[in-house]
Amino acid sequence: AKEDRDRRIEPNSLGHENSKNIIESERKIDKSDRGVKMAAIAEASHLNNKKKFWDLYLSGEGKSLDYIRDAMAGFYWKSQKNESGYY
Repeated sequence: AKEDRDRRIEPNSLGHENSKNIIESERKIDKSDRGVKMAAIAEASHLNNKKKFWDLYLSGEGKSLDYIRDAMAGFYWKSQKNESGYY
């Protein structure tokens, strides 16, 4: 079910060794606007993507405000507080 994918995609991006493949797989399954935004939330939550999404947040280039707002919902995770550094 779609709700199951929504719950699964976010935690899997928090360091799961296969997170990139999981996100890409889910992106192919759900190509709707909601699916694109859920993938962005998952990507933004991964430590390796903090700079990419911070820069997108500051510039807003190439994406809608709606997309950026949703992606940034996944940006900060309390469990990453020590690892997030600058962000």
